[in-house]
Amino acid sequence: MNRLLRQISVLDMTEGVAGPCAASLLGDMGASVIKVERPEGDWGRGSEDPLRPYFVANNKNKRCSGVTPCG
Repeated sequence: MNRLLRQISVLDMTEGVAGPCAASLLGDMGASVIKVERPEGDWGRGSEDPLRPYFVANNKNKRCSGVTPCG
């Protein structure tokens, strides 16, 4: 696919299906996508969750980072 967005960086702070899918499409078009998760992790990450295949498919082309609360 054409790398139209190769100079764009995207900060993905979404969970579920719609937001991660949209950010993944931006990654497919060449954007640098960084996924930031809360300390517990994205709810779709669980191995027993029936949505696990969606999590894997919707989070390709991303670098992942967690957030630790301050204070």
